[in-house]
Amino acid sequence: MKKRKNIVLIIISILVIIGAGVALYMLLNRANKLTVLERKWINNNIGNVQNINVVNNATVFTKNGSGVFYTFLNDFSKEYSLTINPITYNNDTKPSGVSLSMKNKLNSNDHVFYKDHYVLVGTSKEYINNNTDLAGKNVGILKSDYLNAEIYIKNNGANI
Repeated sequence: MKKRKNIVLIIISILVIIGAGVALYMLLNRANKLTVLERKWINNNIGNVQNINVVNNATVFTKNGSGVFYTFLNDFSKEYSLTINPITYNNDTKPSGVSLSMKNKLNSNDHVFYKDHYVLVGTSKEYINNNTDLAGKNVGILKSDYLNAEIYIKNNGANI
């Protein structure tokens, strides 16, 4: 009987140690954990107002002072006690400083916040791998997406 109690206690102890180890590993290896330099920058800038340029009227990203970019900035400022001043600009201008914007081609120092994907729906089974496969085809676009699609087509040279 005593031997059985010892075995049960050993098994429970091992399970507790394994559980604590897994929890500690998950806590220390979070993907969104700040680096030492990022944490230092935040601590040095808590009292400063950070101006961040936000592109104007970019569908779900920014629409009349709301959208994904504004939500991100609000959550970020609350989580790290930073004061962030979003400055709205039009997509055809090039503001200086930190910007949340839309681009078709990335520079080496750009960071991708979101990558957009499009889906074509048709009545026949055709595989479309790039813009040249759309040459000479009629493609319908929702009125709400027309401006973004027109910019994409012009910048990528598709003859649609």
